[in-house]
Amino acid sequence: MGHRQLRLLRRAQTFMVLGFIASYIGSELIDGAVSGSVALGALAVIWVPFYQTLTQAEDMLAVVVTRWLERFPPTRVLFGIEAIDLLVTVAALIIVMIFPETALWVLIGYLVVVSPLPLFVDIAEELYLNDLGQFDESVVLRGNVLISTATAIAGSIMGRPLGVVLGALSVMVLLALSALMSLTALLLRHFSVRQFDPSSSAKKSTDQESDSAEEFSSTKRARKQLSFWQRARVWRAELLSGGYLSATAAGFCTLTLAVTGSYLGIWIARGAQQTEITIRMSVVMLLLGITAVAVPLVSGWFMKRWSDAKHSLAYWVLVVATAGFILAFIGALCSQHWGWDRMLVAPGFLVITGGLMAFSFISSTARQAVLKTAQFRRVIGWVFTLSALGSFIGVWLGFLFQVVENPIPGLLLSGLICLALTAVARPRAAHIET
Repeated sequence: MGHRQLRLLRRAQTFMVLGFIASYIGSELIDGAVSGSVALGALAVIWVPFYQTLTQAEDMLAVVVTRWLERFPPTRVLFGIEAIDLLVTVAALIIVMIFPETALWVLIGYLVVVSPLPLFVDIAEELYLNDLGQFDESVVLRGNVLISTATAIAGSIMGRPLGVVLGALSVMVLLALSALMSLTALLLRHFSVRQFDPSSSAKKSTDQESDSAEEFSSTKRARKQLSFWQRARVWRAELLSGGYLSATAAGFCTLTLAVTGSYLGIWIARGAQQTEITIRMSVVMLLLGITAVAVPLVSGWFMKRWSDAKHSLAYWVLVVATAGFILAFIGALCSQHWGWDRMLVAPGFLVITGGLMAFSFISSTARQAVLKTAQFRRVIGWVFTLSALGSFIGVWLGFLFQVVENPIPGLLLSGLICLALTAVARPRAAHIET
């Protein structure tokens, strides 16, 4: 690939990531406002498992959605989804202007209406990155670092904390800012396609596309001739093969975090006086955001330096996450029995989140770099589906264990799951990267 075309490719990728940042900020503003309402008690805690159940149930359809989205250029999908989000946001703003007393319910309605959109965006982003990778493999790691870092900055450092504050001050300003972010995202994605569109580029390898299409079609024809039980064995092999790259490992990773991740921050925030809950909630979100920014940068650096040791890196970050559970468990015990400040649990919470995020980043990047196009598109749907299933089960387990009231049982359960995942991901001498 020529130097000039590579420069255009990277510039297009940068514009696309900037568009993603703008869009994500807009969504996280509203999500943060609703989370702040839960912390303040204006909205019942049941909203947390309800909303996550809704989104995870939708994400479980990722296998079907992926098959459908393959027919369209990823850039067109991203542009269309952004246009829909802008229209819904403007409609919500108009309703609040006319009926200001319904502000909280409008925000809840907005989140419910747009809840399917992130799945389409995530899959389209994966397919877009995979298309860019056909021109230059180095953009895979670069893209993941940019997107992961941008997501952390846009969500946890900027969007959510600001959303908590604006939600308490002015919902109209909140929605207007969200609409502005969606409009900015539309323009940035348009500039990206003008620079370089991998879906329509004449430089894309026609032979490679033909080979991938032929491989996919032949596999599909072969599966139609199998019995139900034979297909089940094929699915089982697909879900379990690849070790830390497998969809099953991704599902257990999200399960581990979801048991406590959705509730532990609220429990920490509620340890303060009523007037300080919003401030403490914003601080917890900010700390999580800083962790989320650091994780892809550090993980990407290690992956560049030890490109042949991805499996070992994945194992050791799980060891770190397990240590985080022990640290958080001890902090929660001290808080519950001796009245120590709940913020003592925050360091362990950050280590847990950072370790599991690093595992997800490393396995996702390795999956994109190692698997061929046709194989990647078969696996990625299952990764999203099982990740959603893990979050679905985890968030309800956390609710049933009442982590918001007492995190100790939830920390013990999720710590044991993380320990089991660490044992499964342990590198073996006979292991071969798939």
